[in-house]
Amino acid sequence: MISGDLADFLNYIGTDGPKFLVGGIFGFIVSRFTLSKAEKIASDQKKYENADKHAARRIEKYNEFHHALQAYCEKSDGFNLDDFFSISKAGDNYFNELRLIADAIMQDRIPANMRDNTFVPDIMSALSKNIPLYYDTLHKIAKKVKAPYTGKFEAKNYASMIHVIEKYGKSQELAPIGS
Repeated sequence: MISGDLADFLNYIGTDGPKFLVGGIFGFIVSRFTLSKAEKIASDQKKYENADKHAARRIEKYNEFHHALQAYCEKSDGFNLDDFFSISKAGDNYFNELRLIADAIMQDRIPANMRDNTFVPDIMSALSKNIPLYYDTLHKIAKKVKAPYTGKFEAKNYASMIHVIEKYGKSQELAPIGS
């Protein structure tokens, strides 16, 4: 026969077993869907570090894009395919970084304050101004160097950015984009 604390425990389970079982399962499930204070702090820190990395890369890619456009604008003649490829590559890299940021935002991997105050306005600006001007500039350069270019602003290529604006761009409105 079992005696002592174990016997008392088994006796308790025998009389209140269903309550014990339901309570234990419920407690386990709730603990998996909530974070402890330490886990929340660690999660917030990871989000901040992720946002900081994206912000640094966005600035780097924007500067490369800006310098490529500036070099083209300062050129008075002698446009060539290098100008086209320089702007095309820099623009693609910059807008790709914005797409990666949008993906991170949609996966809740960016803190809300950085999302709303930093990244959403950047994404809105890119969608409403920068990307359309980017395609216009590439068309103008291609025409000057007599190169075929059929690129155009298509919404499907910037879907994650559009989703971010639809979800978090509360005070901003986005005009219809591309085709």
